[in-house]
Amino acid sequence: MQQSDDYGGHTEYTDAATAYATLKKQHNVQDSTHQYSLFQNLPLIAQKPKESLTEYLGRQETALKKFKDSLPTGASVDDVLNMLMIFNSITNLEQDEQNEAFIQALTIAGGFTRTTIASTFATEQTRRETMATVKEAGLNARQHARVASAPSRSPRTPAPGSPVCSHCGKAHLSNDCWRQFPHLNVERSNPTTYI
Repeated sequence: MQQSDDYGGHTEYTDAATAYATLKKQHNVQDSTHQYSLFQNLPLIAQKPKESLTEYLGRQETALKKFKDSLPTGASVDDVLNMLMIFNSITNLEQDEQNEAFIQALTIAGGFTRTTIASTFATEQTRRETMATVKEAGLNARQHARVASAPSRSPRTPAPGSPVCSHCGKAHLSNDCWRQFPHLNVERSNPTTYI
């Protein structure tokens, strides 16, 4: 590894891997989206088939160290608990289309605190309730418009397309007309109806 000090006291490394390791060590990654991703991977680490317990535990330790190293220097227990609360609030949402879009938006935005998560959840809930109200109002308006635009007709007038009796003009076939064929009238053929 070659070093030169020609850039104002900064050491230039010719080996890219060494430079990356040095930068990573000197500049702690404090991006909440990165932390969220690292924490999200912790419960996903499972023992592989035929993997020894020590190898499995080593992978767990490595993942935990990456997560711990991503935390700001001097992170308090409250900071970690806040992050866990944010993580669980997001990952335990019901799996549906609305929440999937919401989770994607949250993940892209990043940089959350418990206060911003609470505010974002409240805003999203208000948006959903407003959309439901607007949708319901739109459906009601559409139904009202349909009823208002329907042609009015007398209850005695047959609906368009229904059969019309040529004998009496009512909504039934001529061969079912009780005026023409009195024996078809249920009320008149039943003697108990009349006293």
